[in-house]
Amino acid sequence: MMMKQFLAPALSMALVLALSACGSESGEIVETNTDTTAGTTTGSDGGNNNPTDGNDTAGTGTGGSGTDGSGTDGNADDGSTTAVVPSGSIEGVWFGDNNFGTGVMIVDASQNVYALTGSGSQYESVFGPASQELQRFLHRDSENAAFNDSFTIAGDLPSDISGNPADNVIVYNLQAENDGQQITNTVADTGFTMTFADENALPALTLADAVGSWTSKSSFCPMDCNITLSFNISASGDVTGSTVFNDFEPFTLEGTVSSATNASQYLSVSFEWLEQARTGVLYRDRNDTNRLILNTVGPNGDGTGSQSFTANMIRQ
Repeated sequence: MMMKQFLAPALSMALVLALSACGSESGEIVETNTDTTAGTTTGSDGGNNNPTDGNDTAGTGTGGSGTDGSGTDGNADDGSTTAVVPSGSIEGVWFGDNNFGTGVMIVDASQNVYALTGSGSQYESVFGPASQELQRFLHRDSENAAFNDSFTIAGDLPSDISGNPADNVIVYNLQAENDGQQITNTVADTGFTMTFADENALPALTLADAVGSWTSKSSFCPMDCNITLSFNISASGDVTGSTVFNDFEPFTLEGTVSSATNASQYLSVSFEWLEQARTGVLYRDRNDTNRLILNTVGPNGDGTGSQSFTANMIRQ
């Protein structure tokens, strides 16, 4: 199954056809062998107040009762998924194994989740407010040895592989434990425990550390399916850069990087690319602290859903 391309109007029909043949990521990115339709990002709080903020203290909707308004496992009694209210202070950087693999989960001061974990040649990025359904995207190792700085940059919807739209979202019911040294997802089918990352586990990252030119080369097929990402950060926090598919003209990106609230180990990042805004985090790769992980999400090509834009970058 080929993937709907994440294309700008200026891209030629020849490139569209070439990418369709590869079944993957364009100069504006979308790599996979599948069809990208929209995933859903909405959630409900199962209570009787704001249906999207998940902040009820005693839910009375279809999700049942209890402090999270959704039952003890994050699922309503009728089997539908509802929002949960995290317990304790879950803000921070967490590392270890989750239900997918090994990696890092960041929960920012607004309790938004940015997670990236890997298992073998596969990777999962997860985004969204902790109190709602979270969006899932899958990445994989690059296939061209000359363009393998990073896993594939644009994430696939899990449903493109499984055929089940329910796989595009996941619910975490996060609770801080052991005096804030661990965080646990108590949802039965996807439960995990991760460890609080001090600066020995994930070193600090300041704007001054990040200043410079970064790049990432990835590929979604063995030949002629190559993406080069350039990501330049100025001392004032301005971001410029581009993505280039094979030898075609670049598609530019512009935005900002700034210190994150109450955080020393990651930076907040936002940029516009293909006239769509993307937001997320920037932090050091735990496996090589000279590299940076860019983990962001924004609208997909036609604006009907979302897509991750995630990369492992090296300094030029």
